[in-house]
Amino acid sequence: MGKLLSLMLLLGLCTSPAQAEDVMPSSVTITYAGHPQVKRFIPLIEESYRALGIKTHMRPTPAERALIELNQGRVEADVIRLAMLIQDFDNIVPVPPMLGEVNYLLLCQKSSPCSTDLMWDPTKTGVVSSHHVNYLQKRYQGQIKAHLYTMHMSQDPVNMLAKGRVDFALYVWEAAQSENQYAHQFNQIVLFQTPAYHVINRKYAFLIPQLSEQISKNLAILASKGHP
Repeated sequence: MGKLLSLMLLLGLCTSPAQAEDVMPSSVTITYAGHPQVKRFIPLIEESYRALGIKTHMRPTPAERALIELNQGRVEADVIRLAMLIQDFDNIVPVPPMLGEVNYLLLCQKSSPCSTDLMWDPTKTGVVSSHHVNYLQKRYQGQIKAHLYTMHMSQDPVNMLAKGRVDFALYVWEAAQSENQYAHQFNQIVLFQTPAYHVINRKYAFLIPQLSEQISKNLAILASKGHP
């Protein structure tokens, strides 16, 4: 009897963590950044969780801090993130399908030609969201020699460029919308494209099949209504 009890306790200790991880949460906290295009995805994500019986608490959070909190498990998910920006976070996983393809833009003053030469020139000044810097330096293998101001709020790079305080800004905009709200204000070129996904903490990876199904359904509904 003693051996049987010991075995049952051992099995319980071995299996309980896995079982605990697979418990469907009753509610989740989901962060979102202040980019003007993010808010339109909030209803889609809310409805996807609602279909699974999960309540959502949406919380606006500066982009870099939101990634740190999600990686640490202090929140459960983020509405939408660029795939390129989650590569260095072990506990953040994307939920397919992608929510959209995003253009990474170089925005320049109307009075100046717009080219990557601005980025390579140490006499020029640019601005970028702080959590993008490491990825960009890796992508361009250290070629960026311009002085870069780093900002924590998504709208700050555009605001600094509009005030004439920098020569260029690095910014993102959904590729499906070929015309963005800054097209008439600045010169611009597309540097590259990257997919964007809803992302969750790895602890809730078991939800991915069901979430993927619901997100796909909701994207199809939007597409049928003429929304990209």
